[in-house]
Amino acid sequence: MDGTTSTADQYSRDMKDVDTVATTADVKGRLDEEKGRISFEVVDAEQALAPEADQPFTSALAFTCLVASIGSFQYGWHAGSTSIVMDVMRCSASDPNSSHTLSSCLNMNTDVWAFFNASFALGGLFGGIVASLFMGRMGRIQACHICNALFVIAALLLSIAPHPAVLTLGRFIAGIAAGAQSSIVPTYVAEISPPKWRGALGCSFGFQLSTGVLVAQLLSIVLNFRPGWRVLCGLTGVWAGVMSVGFLWCPEGPRYLVMSGKREEARRALMRLRGSDPVGVEGELQAIIRGIEAEQSGREDSKTLSLMGIMRSPVLRKPLFLAGMIHLAQQLSGINPIVGYAAQLFSRFMAPSTAMWLAVALTGCNNMGIVVSSTQMNRVGRRRFFLISVTGMAVSIGLVVMFAQLNKNAAATVLLLIAICFYALGLGPIPWLITSELFPATAIGSASSFAATVNWTFNFVLTYAFADMQNGMGNWSLLVFAGGLMVVGVVLGGTMPETTGRGVEEVVEGFKGGWGARGVKRL
Repeated sequence: MDGTTSTADQYSRDMKDVDTVATTADVKGRLDEEKGRISFEVVDAEQALAPEADQPFTSALAFTCLVASIGSFQYGWHAGSTSIVMDVMRCSASDPNSSHTLSSCLNMNTDVWAFFNASFALGGLFGGIVASLFMGRMGRIQACHICNALFVIAALLLSIAPHPAVLTLGRFIAGIAAGAQSSIVPTYVAEISPPKWRGALGCSFGFQLSTGVLVAQLLSIVLNFRPGWRVLCGLTGVWAGVMSVGFLWCPEGPRYLVMSGKREEARRALMRLRGSDPVGVEGELQAIIRGIEAEQSGREDSKTLSLMGIMRSPVLRKPLFLAGMIHLAQQLSGINPIVGYAAQLFSRFMAPSTAMWLAVALTGCNNMGIVVSSTQMNRVGRRRFFLISVTGMAVSIGLVVMFAQLNKNAAATVLLLIAICFYALGLGPIPWLITSELFPATAIGSASSFAATVNWTFNFVLTYAFADMQNGMGNWSLLVFAGGLMVVGVVLGGTMPETTGRGVEEVVEGFKGGWGARGVKRL
């Protein structure tokens, strides 16, 4: 802290309009006349003035994060709501239950069901693409309101669908909303969270996603009859309404407000989230302002970077590649096909009633793993947890295949549960958390949208193809996920930086001399 103090003393004489105590970020700039560029160093506000021990976890912050995480709950709800009720939702054309206008089951063969199931991910792909447009033009909260309106429309279509085409359309619209919120919600949570709590609160997206799957599975067991599944499909409108009502008491993201020129609103938002600490709030606000101004220096065309702008940047294209690879790794784990077809996978070697509860246990393991990850994230670090997760899940899935081929069903079941625990440590929560830590505020919208698009694209491909993979390859199909994880793990092992405890500017600075894994060392 001596270097920070001396720098503050050096500049305090020139800062007449800003109280010295309230200045929490020191920005040092110099003009390199030969190269015609400005380089800068930003000392993170929270580190310069307020130690992490003094960063409060307020009730307003907890409430805001809880409301925002309902968006990921809805994602999980749709991901987990069809596995158990599959057999009561579909029937053959000759079944008398399928002949009514509001029939208790719909005529769907295996191919139609596979496309219906995957249409959620296809919608998510489109939602991920438009998410940055929503966030940049109307803010995080208003964008979530639009997504919730789409969830309500989807709930109506799903619950009263007279034909599989209408049912698929409803799931596709739900996917659009979930895809957009999978980019918007992690960005919003990262903006409102102080560094000390960013890791734990960032994991809330993965935890609530898994909770959504768990609650949907439990209610699926209760509503596993005709036409109980229609009630299950309609409930998503309730969660959307609760989220929108809750947002009435939540502030907009401070970084978005600063970028929109609403500095006074940003100050009020921080006061609401941080409690009665005007000195700390003013310092954090000044750090946000200076960081954004530094990123915007030399750029007169717009306030935010487009995806093409990021790709043209020699520095930012590197974290863009990493964000895509990290989200690709999550899908190569096979988590969505495994969860989506969990009851069918287990029913191959046990009674259907037991298989349903094992599918629930699978999700329960995911929740417990995320709790461990969120409480230890700042101690262990994002990079280490993620690489442990990738390696552990790849090995566990490989062993699942081996024991399944040997007809050791109990061992295969236990190993699949262990694989999900490894997934929860890093592959589950970290992709949604780390994207906001790799990019400056001016690039986060486009970068998050790109990462979500990668995630949903492979979600759709793998979910749609998994039924055919199972029919053609049997248990060997799981080796595709194990092999994919190992390849991605090797790539990320040499390129993924450690972001724990570091400001965005420092992480980005590490990419200027090479890849972040070398440029940004552990503390």
